[in-house]
Amino acid sequence: MNIELYDKIKNLYLKYHKEKTWNHVESVAKEAKKFAIQYHLDIEKCMIAALLHDISAILSPDDMYKYAKELGYQIDPSEEKYHFLLHQRISKEIAYDYFHIKDEDILSAIECHTTLKKEMNDYDKIIFLTDKLAWDQGGIPPYYQQLK
Repeated sequence: MNIELYDKIKNLYLKYHKEKTWNHVESVAKEAKKFAIQYHLDIEKCMIAALLHDISAILSPDDMYKYAKELGYQIDPSEEKYHFLLHQRISKEIAYDYFHIKDEDILSAIECHTTLKKEMNDYDKIIFLTDKLAWDQGGIPPYYQQLK
């Protein structure tokens, strides 16, 4: 992976004191690399998507909501109630605007890593699964063994 991009991503997380999130996305990237190799996908795409999937953690959920409104997003009832659910879509915006990521596979995987979507591609699936395997809420998730 491009070391300049890696450092820029890492520095943004750390600038906003998101060390825990940085550790999580690094774990997701390690898992995503393994999946990319196993399924013959582009390793760099998987790692970039993994490292950026939670980049919106630099914002509070309320700021995510305000930003989504400014962007004219159609906000569904679950996002209206739980603004944090917007983080996947806002992370895509930051990846595109701040990091100049234009690759549709990367952007799509970031955008749906929490809720997934219909007609997902292999990159979407890998970031969704590796995010769940790199659980950052303490303990082992109840679904871990089945998912692994």
